[in-house]
Amino acid sequence: MPEINNFIQEFFKVGNRMIFVLNCNKDISAGTDFYLHVRKPNGQVKTYDAVLNGTASVQGEVPPEDNDQAGIWLIEASVVLDAETYRFGPAEERVKGYFER
Repeated sequence: MPEINNFIQEFFKVGNRMIFVLNCNKDISAGTDFYLHVRKPNGQVKTYDAVLNGTASVQGEVPPEDNDQAGIWLIEASVVLDAETYRFGPAEERVKGYFER
């Protein structure tokens, strides 16, 4: 599985959701499946469906029930492209606050 470095292009909070846009530095517009993988500050790993954003970025959302920790989050994207899975990352984002349920 090829791994390609990337960076977080955008990170923003909408209500009590966190949205990440990762620049994959590769044209992934022919991809068939897109995923966002996050490792929370406590080490828990979660995977979410993601979508293509432009031609070289993946956008994914952490739902309210999972964005409950402040600290360093590691973010990766994976894309199925030409029947091969590419992993992009990891990148990290410091989340300064958390949302209460």
